[in-house]
Amino acid sequence: MFVQRSGSTSSIQTVPTTGGPVATLLSTNDAACGSCTNFRGPTFSPDGRFIVFAFERTSGALSSLARIAVDGSGFVELTPNAGIGFGAPSFFPSGNTVVAPAGSSASFYNQLAFVPAGGGSASFVTLGNEVLAVANRAVVSPDGRQVALDGRLSNGSTRIFVGGVTATGLGGALRRLTDYTASTVQESFPSWTSSTELGF
Repeated sequence: MFVQRSGSTSSIQTVPTTGGPVATLLSTNDAACGSCTNFRGPTFSPDGRFIVFAFERTSGALSSLARIAVDGSGFVELTPNAGIGFGAPSFFPSGNTVVAPAGSSASFYNQLAFVPAGGGSASFVTLGNEVLAVANRAVVSPDGRQVALDGRLSNGSTRIFVGGVTATGLGGALRRLTDYTASTVQESFPSWTSSTELGF
């Protein structure tokens, strides 16, 4: 699954890993979602039945989260009129909740949002512990007990942080995993290789 952009049009598409025809699930201005555009971070649910992603109602608007079925049907906006923007979501193993960076703009995600994948009120948690904002992504570990993120520091550099997590919030302070001293060092896009190890 990936996002394709062509001019002012974006779409969520899938392609078999063995190669073959590309299927367009949702595209800019599709009737299912009105004027939605700028899709980002599409993520399959653990059971493979749904996709949750970030999008904008109009170009440049605060982003929201939405859900569709894997065939592109059943569009549901999960965070309507939230007054806050959302980044790429990551599912908890249960498939019932996603966590996503959130904030006042796409360039300043200073919170984590815990959003029910079936709809309902989101919970928001500030980052703290020297992390000003999430640079790119926050991802839940395979066992659902931790979240990892690339945190932006006051000197502009980014480092990898982890913290305990539940389906409604952090279970303690974020902890910096790496400690390079050069302010020019940038670490980003953490991915879990197991429930106890990260790559970035």
